Amino acid sequence: MDRKPAAGKPCVSDHASTRTGSRSEPPPEDGNMLEARAQYLALRKELLPESDTQQRQARARHRVYTAVLDGNLTCCKLPSKVNRVLDIGSGIGCWAVDIARKHPEARVTCIDHHAVHLRDAPSNVSFRVADMNRDWPVEPNSLDLIHIRAMSDDVVSWPFILSQALKALRPGGQLEVSEIRPRFWDFDGLFSVTDVLPDGEKMAAELSAKIGVDLDPSASLPMWLDSAGFEKAAQRSEILPVGNWSKDAKLHHRATLYKDLLELSGWEGKSRQLFVSSGWDLPRYTSLVNRMKESITHSKIRVYMTAVFTICRRPADEQ
Repeated sequence: MDRKPAAGKPCVSDHASTRTGSRSEPPPEDGNMLEARAQYLALRKELLPESDTQQRQARARHRVYTAVLDGNLTCCKLPSKVNRVLDIGSGIGCWAVDIARKHPEARVTCIDHHAVHLRDAPSNVSFRVADMNRDWPVEPNSLDLIHIRAMSDDVVSWPFILSQALKALRPGGQLEVSEIRPRFWDFDGLFSVTDVLPDGEKMAAELSAKIGVDLDPSASLPMWLDSAGFEKAAQRSEILPVGNWSKDAKLHHRATLYKDLLELSGWEGKSRQLFVSSGWDLPRYTSLVNRMKESITHSKIRVYMTAVFTICRRPADEQ
């Protein structure tokens, strides 16, 4: 089980290096994997239509991440003046609009696979339809910050994504990747991962490996960043309580916001399309989710998830 993160741990401003000396390569791919991945991504778009519900989910998710950062929009420390910002997988643009209002001097560009965005976006925000898994339509060496949030199920190859980010950032520019890990933990050691998820987590890992989709990339990101050529990588983990067990005011507020997100998006989160695209019928999948939910919401277990913020920068001394 992971070491328990400390609640309210401050952001890392002078990022500690996590260079490992190892190199990371994209997973091997064959025709069957590519076909399965294409089916998964197509089903994801089918199951997540552009709708009012999806927009409410986006706003609820933004509230959760902002609360975890104590009202801040980034974990990394930004300079007083920011010129160009890129938000990958921006959705309706909640984060982009807020960062644009906080830095009115900045040009904020949003990239997503569809064109839904907030109508009240300020004039320094622009939206572009593009596939982040192909070459980015961004000028090289031009960006101060790249922001990627909750995009694990849309990424075909993290090494490719990071190579595009490195090329687009100016020397010294920063990258921030945020994900809520799809794993449940408890404070008291009353269950292990294999106890609370006797089948689901193992099956999800196996199915993800078959199609090369990593729904839990946070653990591997430091290695991939090192391989891509980034420096000063660091990670910050924050607790998201599941249920109303926390007496701490800050954690209770997070729990309330996360409950709202779960009610909008469903307990299955990102796993439904993974299982269905792999041949599971919905009744079998629903039965598995219900068993997991029953275990997780046991009244005597203080369950939590973690939001992980990975930050790094392109080396500033490049010629």
